[in-house]
Amino acid sequence: MGAGYTGVYGTTYRNDKAGLWDWMQSHFSPSNIPWLCGGDFNEFVWDHEKSRRAAVLYNRPRFLADFMNVTELFDLEFKGPIFTWRGLRNGEWVEERLDRGLINGLWQEIWPNSIAIHGPVLGSDHCPVIFKSDLDRPNSRRLFRFEAFWAKEEECNSLVQDCWARWGGR
Repeated sequence: MGAGYTGVYGTTYRNDKAGLWDWMQSHFSPSNIPWLCGGDFNEFVWDHEKSRRAAVLYNRPRFLADFMNVTELFDLEFKGPIFTWRGLRNGEWVEERLDRGLINGLWQEIWPNSIAIHGPVLGSDHCPVIFKSDLDRPNSRRLFRFEAFWAKEEECNSLVQDCWARWGGR
């Protein structure tokens, strides 16, 4: 089975953002192969991904969050500092998480130990982000996801009751 990687460099120009994200959503959709989409999105998703010293506009477009919903991608776990970019805006020191990796469920199933490592800032206003996906999974447990259609199976109720009784409701 193949896998896909899409590198992203999001525009820094406010007037071009809507066009870029419209293009992204029209050209990418949920993938049936393992997919890692990463890079400098020049967008943050959550308010805590921007330093408290800087104002967060709550009515701002949520381009990256909308893209993640449309493509069914989710944030790759990371190690290192939360902020991946730092610089001056309007004379104020600002830090934001603009760089990240996004993965789909198939990627997570095959490489459950995948992680993004935020390295130290050296000679740039961004920190390097290194994506690591180990094939060896000696201590990993496969992520369990309950499928709603299982509840319609005849044995589902008795199986849940048996397991509940066996494990003492833990």
